[in-house]
Amino acid sequence: MGLWDPINQFGGDAAFAVNGWLAGWKAKPVVMPIAPWYAPGDMTQVYPGAKLVTRASVPIHSPGLDTMEGAWKFSKNSGLYIQVKRGMGQKGTKINTFEAAEFDPTSFDMAPETMAIEIGNQDPLNLAYILNGCYSGTPQNAAGTAVPPQFKLIGYDQIYGGNGTLGQGSGSNGSGTLAVKNGDTTHYKPVNPARDVMGASNGWYNAEENFDFSNPQSYVSVLEYMATRKAMNDVELNLVSGPGLRLLISYARYERCRLLFEVFEELANSGIVSPFFATEGINTTAANTLAESFNQQALFGTQKNPVFGRMEVAPVTGLRNDLAVIVAPRPRPEPQYATFLLAHGGKLGEYSLQTDPMAMLADSVPHIAVFPWTATNGPMFFGGNGNSAGDIGLSMVVNTGAAAVSGLCCHFLFSGSAT
Repeated sequence: MGLWDPINQFGGDAAFAVNGWLAGWKAKPVVMPIAPWYAPGDMTQVYPGAKLVTRASVPIHSPGLDTMEGAWKFSKNSGLYIQVKRGMGQKGTKINTFEAAEFDPTSFDMAPETMAIEIGNQDPLNLAYILNGCYSGTPQNAAGTAVPPQFKLIGYDQIYGGNGTLGQGSGSNGSGTLAVKNGDTTHYKPVNPARDVMGASNGWYNAEENFDFSNPQSYVSVLEYMATRKAMNDVELNLVSGPGLRLLISYARYERCRLLFEVFEELANSGIVSPFFATEGINTTAANTLAESFNQQALFGTQKNPVFGRMEVAPVTGLRNDLAVIVAPRPRPEPQYATFLLAHGGKLGEYSLQTDPMAMLADSVPHIAVFPWTATNGPMFFGGNGNSAGDIGLSMVVNTGAAAVSGLCCHFLFSGSAT
């Protein structure tokens, strides 16, 4: 479990409880880890050993050449940066030593494996909450409840949003948000924030309302538009040209979309222009007749669909049911092309014993800080803070944070209204 060795940290009665908890596999409920749909290293830029605030500079300038008119012209750094803030989440488990006079590991409400899964699930949930708030700018769960500010989630577009203030986004209906819907020309995103102003003449959108998830033609139109999305020098990124396209969708819509894409992955009778007839069966010609007659079977060819055969449907836990997101691989392996930034203290999965709460405010912290509540002369053991007399326990403080970068590589699809 990393730096923290509980067997050497605790002694006496506490040692029996803690060691029993570590071996308490009988207490495992049915919990499942969330698959890394957020593609660490591609869709998501990960920062291990992160500070309270981690920033990355985004180089940006006016594209193209200037005419030579006898005077030198220079550009300077725009000062644009993206950032992710480290927040804190916590998980705890306890046992009452009086109720478990002969220690039973099932007395703990959570087994070690369960706690590890719940801790690991928080990052993908935070990123799903950011997607849920793509139009409002406020990270929220699938039911529309805003995420507590202690998680430090950043849900606005840090590059293409902000009404003229680079790297800062606020407001709703597209003003600095990840998603700007088709037709909302006032809030279209600029091709180059250092040069362009938002507007229909040179901006782009990345969201559709009233989208039919079961209509294949709708996807073709979106992919055609995504192919025209440009880099900051007015050159098309052609985001949909290569492999790696994915459709993120909730589990409630997953089966319908998965079947749609699998059915359209191969087109029947497209490999051969006309039917090819093969002779099957036995001769059915009447006696004393020279002509022969056999049963014939029409054979049809198939070929791969160039659109649907290269888009993977990926279900996302915590995503709102009326939202799907087409995500293209980032064109270059640099932070400003990612959709998300993910930061955590220390090494991923590293535990460290912690006795000073103020140390959590330092720049260097572990990924998971362990606070022991095992002293038989402490307030928890004597029933303080809503506990029962005889309680001992462990608290895990998880140092992690997530932020949106931009909606450049995404197209957001709402089955109804974006709001």
